[in-house]
Amino acid sequence: MQPRLSCLFHRWQETEPAVSLQITELPSYQQQDALQTEHIDIALGFGATSDSLAVESLWHDPVVVVVPHDHALAEAETLTFAAIADCPLVLCNPRVKPGLRVQLDAMLQGAGIDPNPVETADSPAGMIVRVGAGHGLGFLDANHAQTVHRPDVVMVPLAEPEAILTTFALTKREREDAMTPAIRRFIAMGQAGPDAPVADLALQSCPI
Repeated sequence: MQPRLSCLFHRWQETEPAVSLQITELPSYQQQDALQTEHIDIALGFGATSDSLAVESLWHDPVVVVVPHDHALAEAETLTFAAIADCPLVLCNPRVKPGLRVQLDAMLQGAGIDPNPVETADSPAGMIVRVGAGHGLGFLDANHAQTVHRPDVVMVPLAEPEAILTTFALTKREREDAMTPAIRRFIAMGQAGPDAPVADLALQSCPI
């Protein structure tokens, strides 16, 4: 759902035609096994729970609060932790979205908010459905939120410095083979952002 992923994939195909890109959709909890067995070369997500995987930050996005359209907070231009402290929350299941929950739980605990939700969902889409039904508030990164245009929910920025979600590149630790240079270039491209000159990306890749 992140538009930035499409931009990254498109740019890779334009600048690295010799290295084909195959996009595979896997739940977060299956990505780690696929990396270990080298069925995939790199995974993109909100983090890993295994020490055998290398995790590198790609980019950061502000957090938005997903609010039912008829909720008292739906008219707010921005929200604070204090404003949502007493609201029931709908969060993704930590078994299905472990990296996302680690980040959200740390953010909420740091603000003195109990991260135990009234309901859990197996996907952001499931979370949004429950929020739209009035079961509580949810959270998305601003990148994902760009793709959500529904009459039942409103996206309100969470105006707190700590309200950040990080997207990571996950790779098998200590992997060194013919794919390693391409993997490093892909990560460098993601970290540089969509507007970085191609020459700069080449310089970042030279040590590999």
